[in-house]
Amino acid sequence: MGFAKEVGVEYRMTTHYFLLTTVFLLLVSCGRRELSRSASSTLPAFEPYAGVPKVDARKLSPNSSLGQLMAFAVQRSPLLKTQYYLYLAARSRIAAVGQLPNPEIAYSWYARSVETRDGPQRHRISITQKIPWPSKLGIQKDVARRSMELAGTRFETLQSFLLYDLKKSWFNLWRIGAQKKVLEELKKTLVVMEGIANARYKAQRGSMAGILKLRLSREILSTKISRLESEGTVERARLNNILGVSGLHFVFPRALPVYGAFEEKQLRARMLRHNPLLEEQERRLVVQRAALERARLSGYPDFMFNIGYIETGSTDLPGAVHSGQDPVIFTVGIAIPLWRSAERAKREEQRAMMESASARKETIKLRLLSRLASVLAVLQNSRREVADYNTRLIPMARAALSLSLSGFIAGKGNLLTTFEVVRSVEDLRMGRIQALYREAVSVASLEQLCGATLIRATLIRTRDKKVTVSQ
Repeated sequence: MGFAKEVGVEYRMTTHYFLLTTVFLLLVSCGRRELSRSASSTLPAFEPYAGVPKVDARKLSPNSSLGQLMAFAVQRSPLLKTQYYLYLAARSRIAAVGQLPNPEIAYSWYARSVETRDGPQRHRISITQKIPWPSKLGIQKDVARRSMELAGTRFETLQSFLLYDLKKSWFNLWRIGAQKKVLEELKKTLVVMEGIANARYKAQRGSMAGILKLRLSREILSTKISRLESEGTVERARLNNILGVSGLHFVFPRALPVYGAFEEKQLRARMLRHNPLLEEQERRLVVQRAALERARLSGYPDFMFNIGYIETGSTDLPGAVHSGQDPVIFTVGIAIPLWRSAERAKREEQRAMMESASARKETIKLRLLSRLASVLAVLQNSRREVADYNTRLIPMARAALSLSLSGFIAGKGNLLTTFEVVRSVEDLRMGRIQALYREAVSVASLEQLCGATLIRATLIRTRDKKVTVSQ
């Protein structure tokens, strides 16, 4: 609340002068609005869909690549569209702030004329313009602009989470298909081995125990394959949900995308600069700082200017020197914020909000650094496992399997020994697939954390950010 002190000075002026003054105030008000509109039209454009290749829903097939699915997800996601329109709303809000309040025009009709020395007063017309403290308009526009930038950064944060979920689902679909293929190949091998074992049993050169064990193993493999098929159905439903479609039966991807090695220091520095979640919190902190400045300026006074015109009739009273002349009144007012406790409470509230945003930023930073270290550890372990599988374990197991199978087919090898070798090869191949899956998910996590393109020719970027990937 404020206390208004009005000082009125009465002038005897013509009606034309009052009208010219009124028109001048209206033109000033309209000019400020036009200036605000032109300023808002020159704001930097944020077009998150500009660099995304368009993918028609009718052309989306079960064999679509990861890049096509990512482009389609960005275009189709209802969550991203919601945030984009929130950004547009915040952008439009800038034109509604940072300008003078609307002028107020009032008309009064004297139902009972007031008789004065110069004549009876019949009508009164006035126009009032409130003018805030000079810095208040600028800080309101600054808060609105910062809020617009925050909405744009929020879009990029949501996009990073969306693309990570999509890539993780796509990689999991590859893992399911690869493991299913390994089990089906193993099942075929067991069928061949069972046929040879049956022939030996009929020739009284083998036992029924080995044959029963092979049959049991085939049934177990059939159960595992059915379980993987069920996992594939669930993962396809999840992928359809991420894409915002339904009924698409995606095939199992044939291979994972290509990515190279990268340095931990480089990724750490890039994450601190370009992580979407950290950028969003930094924008939020900037908004709170501007809001604190706005709360500080709210304790400054505002001003009011008023001009009024009173139509006065003529009189025959003696001594009426200005009979019939219409007075014009200028009024200047000031709103003084006397209740300082309310203004102090506003500043304390905004200061607490700013400190909260700052503390949350530090919390997010620590969590991201911890997650980065964890992801890099998983990635290194996965790559080490994949290298061991490719260079030592699987080649040795396949050599042993070749010798064991050739001896078994020639009638010299033992069934149970050959079966154990086959099982070992299966376990190693399944472990390699699981390690490749963890490696791919770790790289996708690094992309989300650092805002970098590590999976080549698959990631969609809305900003020109590059990272050097060493071969």
